[in-house]
Amino acid sequence: MKHIRASHLTLDMLLERAKTLHDKERAKLFARVVWAITQGYSRKLEETKRIDFDSMIADAVRLVETGRYRSPYSLILVDEFQDISEPRANLIKALKQQKAFSKVFAVGDDWQSIYRFAGSDITIFTRFEANFGTSWQGRLEQTYRCNQLIAETAAKFVQRNPEQIKKSVRSTRPAVPRSIRVIPIEDKRDKPDFAAACQRLLQRLDAALGAIADRWRDEKRDKLKVLVLWRY
Repeated sequence: MKHIRASHLTLDMLLERAKTLHDKERAKLFARVVWAITQGYSRKLEETKRIDFDSMIADAVRLVETGRYRSPYSLILVDEFQDISEPRANLIKALKQQKAFSKVFAVGDDWQSIYRFAGSDITIFTRFEANFGTSWQGRLEQTYRCNQLIAETAAKFVQRNPEQIKKSVRSTRPAVPRSIRVIPIEDKRDKPDFAAACQRLLQRLDAALGAIADRWRDEKRDKLKVLVLWRY
C-alpha cells in the first residue's frame, strides 16, 4: 500500500509489473487485491479528513508547485538520500526550482538502500545529475565502525550485485584475524533451525572466552559477564 501511494502507481502499472514475475496469475490476483485495499484506505482517509505521511508529501509538493508556499531556502540538505522516493524527490525539485541559484546537498550510501518496499527508488540516487542537474560528487570511503577484514568482506559481498556503485572502503583499524566466523545452519524440511545455530555460536563463544577469562577474574568476581548483541 505504501509503495503504491508513494509512487502513485495505477492498477494497470501493477498488472504490467505482475507480468514480469514467475507466477504471473498469482501476481495479478495479488495486485488486484492490494489495489482494492489501497483504494479503500485512501477513501477512508478522505472521508475522515485525515492524512498520512504520503499524503503530507503530496500536499507539500502541490503547495510548492502552485506557489501557495514560497521557499526562503537557498540550500537544501538531504540525509539518507539512498532512501529517497519519487514524491519526496519531486518535493526537493519543486523547492529547488522555485528559488534561483538554490543548491541541493545530498548524503547517502547505495549499499544501505533497504526501503524499496516502502517506495524508495535507488535510481534517483545513482542518476543524481539526471534528476537534479550538474553536480560535484565527494566520496567518504573511510569507516570507523569495524576493522579492515570485516570492511573488505562486506564490500566483496555487496559488490557481487553489479548495480551497486563500486567503492574501496578503508578502516581506521587494521584487520583482525578470524574476526568473521561462519556457523552452518541445518535445514529441516526447508526450515532453517536458527535456534540450534545460535546455541552453537554461544558454545563457541563460551569456549573462546573461557580460555582468557582469568585475565578479568578477581576475588570479587568468579564469572565473566558478556553481552551478546544478536541481529537477524
